[in-house]
Amino acid sequence: MGGGGSKPRAPELPKLQNPLPAIQAAGQAVTQQAAEAATAPINAVGALWSDEQNLDALEQPYERRDEGRADATSKCFFVYPHDEEFKKKSPKMVLEIGSLGFRLLRPETEAPLGLYSWGQIHSWAHAPNDFAFRHFDEGKGTILRHSFAARDVDQMLVQIQFVIDGILSERKRLAVSPEAFAQIMQELEATDPSQRVGLLAKLVKDHYFFSSQGTEVMLTLPTTFEKVDAAVLLHGRLVDQTSFSQMLENADCQGDKDNIWHRITSLRKANSVARGDRGDKRATR
Repeated sequence: MGGGGSKPRAPELPKLQNPLPAIQAAGQAVTQQAAEAATAPINAVGALWSDEQNLDALEQPYERRDEGRADATSKCFFVYPHDEEFKKKSPKMVLEIGSLGFRLLRPETEAPLGLYSWGQIHSWAHAPNDFAFRHFDEGKGTILRHSFAARDVDQMLVQIQFVIDGILSERKRLAVSPEAFAQIMQELEATDPSQRVGLLAKLVKDHYFFSSQGTEVMLTLPTTFEKVDAAVLLHGRLVDQTSFSQMLENADCQGDKDNIWHRITSLRKANSVARGDRGDKRATR
């Protein structure tokens, strides 16, 4: 082998793609802190794909029944993980992009390796043949990054935009109007304080709320336990989930905030397990 210079460095990625612009376009306010965090650049995706990882040899993307929406399909892309921890799980993975968020699957069996819901996903970035995303890890209380070598990056970005547009359109359609929310607040305030969370549990089935409305709801609740229950109930029913931190400020202490995230995480894990083994979900072509 000839001598020579060092291997080329991974290119710097553009600023992160993220759902915030779409959310803002839908009329949702996002805190300055969240906006700054979500547009921070990732300097590099990691080690570039190697000659052993022949991207041209990757299987073609395919569609799969969306686990989150019965009337939709998700799209699956074959990728090589850069993370050593992920490589130990599987040297090649399927990255599924659908209404639930990003799911990592084993290529041979579609067994789930990880679920990263849209509420967890902080942002994502791309370069030619590389894709990365960052997500909030509730257990560690920090933002983690995962990166992959991928051939079909352009198609992945199209699918992400398609899914987010659909989610925002549906949530905005079901968002409670100011008039209806005023009526809900009157109903809550007229209800015995000990029964308000029970009433809220019924109401969230039919409506999506904004985080500012969730804050108003939490302020009507008399005890720490009820505020925690309300935050967990409302998290999955927010149009602007990126502003959930605003609601958390109404928790009485950091321990309550940790408890809220723990319960949300437990619900996600339970839902992921429940969806994880239902046979072959590949859509009929």
